[in-house]
Amino acid sequence: MTSPASNKKTDVTIAFIQNYCYFENVQVNGSYVTNFTLSSELSSAALDDPYLSFIYAPDFAMAAAIDLINNDTSILNDVNIRVKRFSDCGGWYPDVKNYFGISGGFASSVMVEDIATNHKDVIAVIGNQYSTTAKGSAEALSLYQIPNCGGGTYSPTLSFKANYPYYFRTVASLGIGDHIYQLLKTWNVKRIAIIYEKDDNMSLQLARDFLESMSRNDVEITANLPTATHVSNETIKYLKTSLLRADARYILIMGLQGYTTEVYINLAKQGMVGSQYVWLGFQYPDASIIDAGDFGYLSGYIIPFTKTYSLNSSWSLELYERMQAIAGFDEEAATLQHLTADLMTGEYVDCVMLMMKGLDKLLKSNENFTPQMLASRQLQRYMNFTLFQNLRYFGYKGNPVELTQHGDLAAPYIFSSYTGNDIDNNFFGETNAEASNFTYYNSSPSIFYGGASRPPLDGPPILEIPEFVPNISNGTGGGILFFSVSGILLSSANVWFTQKNRRKKTILRTSYAFLMLIHISSLMFSVSLVWFIGRPTRLGCHLSMWCKILGFGILMPTLVAKSHMDYTLILSRKRLGRNNRLIYIQAIAIAAAIVGELILLTLWSTQAKPTKVLVFNTLSYTTSYCSDPGYSNPYVIALLVYNLGLALIAIWSAYFSRDAEPLNNESTFPSIITAAFSIAAVLILPVLNVSSPSPTSFLIHTATIWVLVITTQGSVMIPKWASIHADNRKRNAELKSLMALNKSNQRNSSVVAAAVAPKMRNSVTGIPAIAVTEASSFLPQQKRNSESFESPRNWRGILSTAVGGNVVGRISSTRNSNSATAKKVAVDKRPINVQYLVRDPRPSFELHLPDWKLNIFFFVRE
Repeated sequence: MTSPASNKKTDVTIAFIQNYCYFENVQVNGSYVTNFTLSSELSSAALDDPYLSFIYAPDFAMAAAIDLINNDTSILNDVNIRVKRFSDCGGWYPDVKNYFGISGGFASSVMVEDIATNHKDVIAVIGNQYSTTAKGSAEALSLYQIPNCGGGTYSPTLSFKANYPYYFRTVASLGIGDHIYQLLKTWNVKRIAIIYEKDDNMSLQLARDFLESMSRNDVEITANLPTATHVSNETIKYLKTSLLRADARYILIMGLQGYTTEVYINLAKQGMVGSQYVWLGFQYPDASIIDAGDFGYLSGYIIPFTKTYSLNSSWSLELYERMQAIAGFDEEAATLQHLTADLMTGEYVDCVMLMMKGLDKLLKSNENFTPQMLASRQLQRYMNFTLFQNLRYFGYKGNPVELTQHGDLAAPYIFSSYTGNDIDNNFFGETNAEASNFTYYNSSPSIFYGGASRPPLDGPPILEIPEFVPNISNGTGGGILFFSVSGILLSSANVWFTQKNRRKKTILRTSYAFLMLIHISSLMFSVSLVWFIGRPTRLGCHLSMWCKILGFGILMPTLVAKSHMDYTLILSRKRLGRNNRLIYIQAIAIAAAIVGELILLTLWSTQAKPTKVLVFNTLSYTTSYCSDPGYSNPYVIALLVYNLGLALIAIWSAYFSRDAEPLNNESTFPSIITAAFSIAAVLILPVLNVSSPSPTSFLIHTATIWVLVITTQGSVMIPKWASIHADNRKRNAELKSLMALNKSNQRNSSVVAAAVAPKMRNSVTGIPAIAVTEASSFLPQQKRNSESFESPRNWRGILSTAVGGNVVGRISSTRNSNSATAKKVAVDKRPINVQYLVRDPRPSFELHLPDWKLNIFFFVRE
């Protein structure tokens, strides 16, 4: 098989690896086959054996291709290719035909060790292996930087170049699901069932590829049925029952040839073929195990396979003649069509040609690279699968043969349908290489069962179930929006009110800090409702849960601290100074409780099973909802126990200090709030946990949170709003009395002001008060000493009248200034001027009101 001048060339060795153990009397040294010889006798026996022919035909086809290369001066001119054969299943083992590649230990250990260390002249490998066997040997050979081409290994596992950087193949693999989808889309099929051989790596991985494609393209899998390689009567009964229960009409089988044939023929005998069914398979049915009377069941069975080119080219015919010459068979024994289409010799010839053209490209890429370096494995690091891309080789499986970024064959798929007449089948259409469309060869092909040309329905009519999404266009979404917005507005209003009246006694009694924390927790509860509107997302689910739990984690420690403070001040009769340690201890305790909540929430978010968005279906609606990690996760349990502990401590503290609250003139809001949360936890939340997602459950969930917010804010702030309103009414009544007295005796106004000012100043931090009556003459400027007023940093002057005048204005001043002027001050839209003068050591005041008489005037601290 070498040229006459081969002795002047450098010998470079490549290896063929196959199931040589099936050849009777085969002899091996480890895995190296020592006595394999192509002959007419072997050809006569092998080409009649359905299993042996799949090993023998690729062998002599590859040998013929190498023979042509060794006699071709245009490629590897200074190289003579030699071949060594290795068995991936050891010595003679006739049961290998039932092996199906379930274990590849021999190939990945003994065979790879032989090639890598005992036969160091081997620089490249071409393999005909089961996927389960190849995934081990291909990874091991990649570690030794030995390029490996597969001509019949389909598993998508081998497409992942991180594990198989030196592996490539001349068959398509990853993405077959997209090609099948294009056919289904042409038929308007949206439902399909799948049966696959779970013990075989190729079948399992192709099934996964198909399922991922169907998921991306919104095709429903009506039945997902993995079964073992051994097909028993129980297996057939299980498959039939499952398919009938799912009312599957379109069914795909992913498995090796024997598995596919047994499953299909046995289900056909059970009545699972007919005009309402369409069966698709990845493998040809094995005619050798089909009874003569059962070929009719194959009617309408559809298979995909990659397109074959170049059968009639001069090079292809020359190669066929070399096959006949070295293997000793005639055209009657095996036609070129039979060899390439049925025995897959085209894929292996293309492997040889890509390998040789890649090696030729490598030697020509650098003038320092020599055939001797190639033969001694000095160039292996340059020989990963990318070396064999874009070689412009026009072969059997491509025109040209191209490899994808995953090292797979980039090729369109042809679809063929069996007629039911023996193994006859008709090609009816193909996809393009990118799997973006499907084209019929004939507009009305008779490809379905019984010769029908119209695809059957993919199942009973689909009931269109509306999707429910809470939004402002429906009552549920509108209600949730009201709950959220009203809670946010109420909490924000109370933040403003607390800040404005922070020096009032009713605010100070509860503690400005405590009130602000309560408002913040209510805000967080209200904000958590925002993510109930619209279709949920994982991020929205997470944020909503964070707001609810963190709001609870802020509220409960605050209630505990408030109850403890009431108990300390009232029942224990202790007095707290401005810098009392208890204040700092409570602040640290609240902060620690919140930090603990944050830590547990972070662990829950990062370590627990992620929150999922699931879809709930009923006959009347479908809706999406947040599904949180279950209670089996330790971080979920820790978070639950922690918050339960906070709630129990808050309940105990509220009960323990219950007698302090009436004495302190406070509402009993810690008790009211803890009682409300307890009722929600005991009565409402368990019902929500066991109920199905629905518009009603969404409303109950959000309404419960809203009621808790309203209860919290109302129990805390209603008494404070009422108290401050009552104080204002009382103050206004006193001022009216003073103004009535002043109106009856204007001459005594200065005396009244001097007498009232100290009393008013001592009672509160400033009282707005001015009474003005109209006069026809100008009151001369007067200066009078007042009682001791502190020199103010900022003052606000507020005018009010007892005679019906609408007073608008503001007075402000800065420390050490001698005057403060109120601009744009008016009574009944008539302007006035007001000045405040400071005279050390005691301040005095002077007012200049053109056309107005002064009765009483006080300044109010800003």
